[in-house]
Amino acid sequence: MIRQLISFSLLLSFFSLTSCSNNVNVDLLPVSDGDIFRYIDKEGKIKINPQFQEAGLFREGLAAAKTNGDNPKWGFINEKGEFVIQPIYKEVTSFSDGLAWVVMEKGSPVAIDQKGKTVFSLPKAKEVRVFSEGLAAFSVESDGDDKWGFVDKKGNIKINNQFEYCSVAGFKDGLCAVRKDGKWGYIDEKGGIKINAQFDGARDFKDGIAIVEIKNKYGSIDKKGDYILSTTYEDLAADGDLYLFKKDDKYGWCDAKGKIIINHQYNNAMPFMGNNLAPVEQTDGKWGYIDKEGKSSIPPQFGLALPFLNGLAFVASGKNSVSFIDEKGSYVTTAEIKGISRDYTNHVLGLGTAYNSVRTDKREEVKPDMGELPLPDGSFETEAPEAATVAPTTTDTAWGAPDF
Repeated sequence: MIRQLISFSLLLSFFSLTSCSNNVNVDLLPVSDGDIFRYIDKEGKIKINPQFQEAGLFREGLAAAKTNGDNPKWGFINEKGEFVIQPIYKEVTSFSDGLAWVVMEKGSPVAIDQKGKTVFSLPKAKEVRVFSEGLAAFSVESDGDDKWGFVDKKGNIKINNQFEYCSVAGFKDGLCAVRKDGKWGYIDEKGGIKINAQFDGARDFKDGIAIVEIKNKYGSIDKKGDYILSTTYEDLAADGDLYLFKKDDKYGWCDAKGKIIINHQYNNAMPFMGNNLAPVEQTDGKWGYIDKEGKSSIPPQFGLALPFLNGLAFVASGKNSVSFIDEKGSYVTTAEIKGISRDYTNHVLGLGTAYNSVRTDKREEVKPDMGELPLPDGSFETEAPEAATVAPTTTDTAWGAPDF
């Protein structure tokens, strides 16, 4: 499990680094003993008893949680561990901008509020993603291809379905990366082209900077599309005032002018993410932490080390031995932990929620008539299964969980 988590984390760490939301509670940590997820605090004390097959971070006061059993379902719990939106869904997203997407068995995507009430549905959508800056990306099928557009929080189509693909995170800093005719560019919230489609890959903007790719080489641009760093790096990620880069198959840090601050000498590395320390993998495969001068602060000793968050970092020291440490390298949890929610991993790497999209579960083939889609100022009909509007409930049932 730990080796799989390492590989997965490293793949994600350079996909898109976005800011961590202030609406995420990281005082309650979803961890597993290998079979069941529970929530613990920073000292390792159990705050919500083991009972979930899968569990996410608390976002906007609620966490997505999946029951166990012969027919596991998703719902949303409060910080007491009570299901306030009943576990009746096949798929859910985390809450964002006050809304979450849910899908019932054989149903289409429905947007609900924090009381579980239906706001609107997208009966013709094939896939939808979490809201960001007031808009959510959704796809429909047209002539055998998926086309992406954007809908607002009332169900009005604001940008018609015309793009081959778009950023998973949606709009950031007022722009969204989209692909058309095989190339990536950026649009504004009205669908206007702000940076022409010219890149082989394009990542989200953060603090006015985005990473772009041309012919497997990476660089950075500003919101006018002007280059800050040319596309000469094997990989690149904005990391505060610095950039984490890859050259000659090794990782290091440079500044916005390309001046090397920390030599590229590490097998792998993850960003500082606003912290004083960053995790790096040495040539012997062990992970430790360095400071912003490149000096070793916590000696390499771990099989995995993630960035710090709220004063804690998740580390693995053996096949089934994982824990949290503080910035001195001292272990702060004594409870048995064998895994942590992928939602935490996403968040600590600045990737947003792991539960970022849902797909329709309609059994029939989805082939919407594009001519019948509403105009930009129109809205989808608000329809959903009656069960999508649910009354709050509580539960103390002990549910099981799979290996993570």
